[in-house]
Amino acid sequence: MVLLCLEDVSQQKAAESRVREQAALLDVTRDAVVVLDLDGVVNYWNRGAEQLYGWPSAEATGRPLKALIFDNPPPANVTVAFNTIRQKGEWIGESRQRTRDGKPVIVLCRGVLMKDRDGEATSILFTTSDITEAKRLEEQYLRAQRMENLGSLAGGVAHDLNNIFAPILLSIEMLRGISQEAHDQEMVELLAENTHRGADIVRQLLLFSRGSDSPRSDVNLTLLIRQLGRMMRETFPKNIELSARPPANLWLVHGDQTQLHQVLLNLCVNARDAMPQGGRLAIAAENVQVEEEFAAGQLNARPGPHVLLRVTDTGTGIAPEHIEKIFDPFFTTKPLGQGTGLGLSTTLGIVRSHSGFITVKSKPGDGSEFGVYLPASGSSAATQDKPAAAQERRGRGELILVVDDEANIRTMVERALQKHGYEVACVSNGSEAVSFMAARGGSVRLVITDMAMPTMDGLQAVQELRQMRPRLPVVAISGTEGHKAGFDKLPPPRIRHLGKPFGIGALLSAVREALDEISAP
Repeated sequence: MVLLCLEDVSQQKAAESRVREQAALLDVTRDAVVVLDLDGVVNYWNRGAEQLYGWPSAEATGRPLKALIFDNPPPANVTVAFNTIRQKGEWIGESRQRTRDGKPVIVLCRGVLMKDRDGEATSILFTTSDITEAKRLEEQYLRAQRMENLGSLAGGVAHDLNNIFAPILLSIEMLRGISQEAHDQEMVELLAENTHRGADIVRQLLLFSRGSDSPRSDVNLTLLIRQLGRMMRETFPKNIELSARPPANLWLVHGDQTQLHQVLLNLCVNARDAMPQGGRLAIAAENVQVEEEFAAGQLNARPGPHVLLRVTDTGTGIAPEHIEKIFDPFFTTKPLGQGTGLGLSTTLGIVRSHSGFITVKSKPGDGSEFGVYLPASGSSAATQDKPAAAQERRGRGELILVVDDEANIRTMVERALQKHGYEVACVSNGSEAVSFMAARGGSVRLVITDMAMPTMDGLQAVQELRQMRPRLPVVAISGTEGHKAGFDKLPPPRIRHLGKPFGIGALLSAVREALDEISAP
């Protein structure tokens, strides 16, 4: 007699199949899924956890989670998270962790307390998503927003400060003609130098925060380096030995002087920061011929005559793994709050906009050398033509209408023009300018107008004035670049621009050129 015992195992097989399917799904997901016992020891470690943390499942299982992904001792918020899970059954939050090779990661975690049918706690389930890149992008976006806000603030500050500097600079230039004693002349030059320095600081702030589209001209880098050298001697730590002695025969470079000043300043500030205990910082320059073979190995390089600027320091140097990243926006090795990561990226952008290129040599502990190659314009500073004498720019009794809401600027422009042979009338806004032109429009030969004014700004005023006189010459002045684009779109004759603060020579040149253009056949 044969006794057959049959058992229905279909439900067990189905359950095992579901478990296998769920385990496969847990391995497919890119999120890390980790199951811990109540003591924090790993019981399950999916493939997502292997990819995120670098620990194979076989090595992670059976080890405390804190020893795998946190420093020793772990941050205080880790204990808070585990206590919250045990007390409330769930915790969600961001956590800073590390991978097997020590790389920091930022993750979004959700921890859940798992219970059996009787409601007893059995384990803790963690699901973790890597948000490191998302946090980096968020930080960059917030920094960009701060820079945009800084740019808006800087624009308003620059306009107000340049309205202050403009009459001071014009007054200084007029004082030069009446100062007889050597001591008086020395004081006047001191005032002039510090006024220019203040205006340069404003321009650098605008360049850094918002960029610049100011017109370019031939730049004497010898003078630029000497000015920067004087500024650094006054402001850099005394334990840094400075050297800034460029040759007098450097070729001229066609570019934006403020931007090129920013290039050198950024490199020098980085060099200073790399020498917290002191050291040597040198700025050197020379005329070089960039050969085709050398140019072929440099991005954005062209063969031909260049001016090479070298900034060399004896600081900490740059690690090899960082050399390729130093020009990336927002990349910085400085501690949080001590660097924006924008200095070198701004520097590279300016140099490339001047058709130049940068080379870097550095070893950890052995200092750094940055080489800035800028195409030369073909002549040297030593042979540069001197500016036209004031006598050649004198007026011939022409009536100039000055429009500016700043009384001090109106007064000093009026005195400067009158001293050089012009008749001057002044009004304080665009509406008054239109009224004046309606009454005496036939006798006005040229208008000097501020770009930003209440009631009616400079652009609106010029549009109204040229309805009356289509060929009216105009010189537009402003402490910022914000309104320039609208003026440039007006039909000929073209608008001359003067950035505040400006000197008497620049004012006379702009006025004379505008008048001569109209009278030319």
